[in-house]
Amino acid sequence: MEHDISIKESLENKVIAFYTDIWKDIREVNYQKWLNNFQGGEQEKLNALYLLTKFTYFGNIEIRAMLKAVYRDLYKYPIIEKIRKENGDTIDESFIKKQFGLCNAGTRFLGVGNPSESGVHLLYYFRQENNLSKKLFVHAHELFSSNYLEQEQKMEQTWADNSINHVVFLDDFCGNGSQAIGYIKDLVDQMKELNATCQVDYFVLVANKEGLKNVKDATRIDCAKAVFELDDSFKCFSDKSRYFANAKEGIEKDYCKKLCERYGKKRCKDAKSPLGFNNDELLLSFFHNTPNNTLPIFWSDVDWYPVFNRSIKINK
Repeated sequence: MEHDISIKESLENKVIAFYTDIWKDIREVNYQKWLNNFQGGEQEKLNALYLLTKFTYFGNIEIRAMLKAVYRDLYKYPIIEKIRKENGDTIDESFIKKQFGLCNAGTRFLGVGNPSESGVHLLYYFRQENNLSKKLFVHAHELFSSNYLEQEQKMEQTWADNSINHVVFLDDFCGNGSQAIGYIKDLVDQMKELNATCQVDYFVLVANKEGLKNVKDATRIDCAKAVFELDDSFKCFSDKSRYFANAKEGIEKDYCKKLCERYGKKRCKDAKSPLGFNNDELLLSFFHNTPNNTLPIFWSDVDWYPVFNRSIKINK
């Protein structure tokens, strides 16, 4: 019994340290209330607490750092590399800076989703962190111009600004890619039809590797990349799971999975996804929201006290 208590105390100390150093955006230290959701005894609470110590939380500071990385690593560096390659591997800094400035002026950054969604919300921080002109940020409809053809009595759509030759979609999370595909597919088709040489990219903070591939395969996007890419090891209960390699006595992957399935079925509207949307089994959250791909025991509020909040989208 003393051994069990020492393990629990060790796990609780980790959680408290996380609240102090990493989860400080979360105002209330609410993990004890969350643990009280589990009514099956101390073993349930111990295993749930273990999963909580493996959780990845991207706070305000981390998000801002990642937004810098999007601009620097995914956008700027590849352009500079191309400029150097096309100009005899030049190291002339003033020349490179001038050419990059021209490329940057011809770029527009868009969020994924409507103005109320997180992809668009991140643009404000993205502009701040990278010291960018607000002229580089537009709504999708601003890329196009409509003209009425009197003789043909119909509207014709054209590319609004011929100086724009690079469009970047920014998103916070990509699971299986279905939401991104649903939003950008027709838009990208329209862009490519009106401006075939326009480079169109999809950059995301955190993404499943498979989801990025799905977006690339299902759309005419030229490049789909993430700052933080998730492989199968981030799927909590997969054979390649990174979370149970050094688990202590009393912590078992199969037990944790059954625990999450049992409680998850009651917490989800979609009973087929007790381990998160698409049964992705993720352990992650952002300071502004928690993806539904994360295990529902962490975010559901259906007769349940969540440890990480999730804002549900109302599509009506």
